[in-house]
Amino acid sequence: PQNKNQEIFWPQNLVNCSSTLNRGFIDTYKIPSYNQFIKTQKINQSLYLIKEKLDKIYNINVSRASTRVYKNWKSFGCQIKLNTEHVLSKI
Repeated sequence: PQNKNQEIFWPQNLVNCSSTLNRGFIDTYKIPSYNQFIKTQKINQSLYLIKEKLDKIYNINVSRASTRVYKNWKSFGCQIKLNTEHVLSKI
């Protein structure tokens, strides 16, 4: 870890990423934007720009934009089903 945030979140990410990878996806914000992760840098930069443009052009203030990368369509479908069932259980 190079800073306090990394000290806090890296151990959590080891657990969380193992779980999400087993379910077929990863959230890109959990991958460090280091030089060796060029695609992650590009994705995170795009998400930053989306957030900025939403705020400046459309006056829509969001805390952050995020994205998930799925292994395949089956993993995507399973996660959508899980999320939908969770929301419906709260209604």
